[in-house]
Amino acid sequence: MRGFFRGVGITLLRDIPFSAIYFTSYEFIKRTSVKLIQKNHHADDKLEGNYNTYKTAVHLFSGAMAGLIGTSFTIPIDVLKTRLQTQQALPDTVRRYT
Repeated sequence: MRGFFRGVGITLLRDIPFSAIYFTSYEFIKRTSVKLIQKNHHADDKLEGNYNTYKTAVHLFSGAMAGLIGTSFTIPIDVLKTRLQTQQALPDTVRRYT
């Protein structure tokens, strides 16, 4: 394929596993974080085990960790995608991908 759609197949090959890994990891980390917050706060009389107090922090932490995990698994495919999309700008002596 040429032009704008160069590498669209390998982009999908990267994005589909990334999304599956990301959303699965996000839900697992979020649920585990909420359980830990509730467990720790029930032991402390001064604090209420209220998830709403930590809602933003839990979502930010879960999203960051899920992104880290998803990206770690899909980096090799991303490198291939980038090389496939940019190989036109390389000299003829460099190996070409199909």
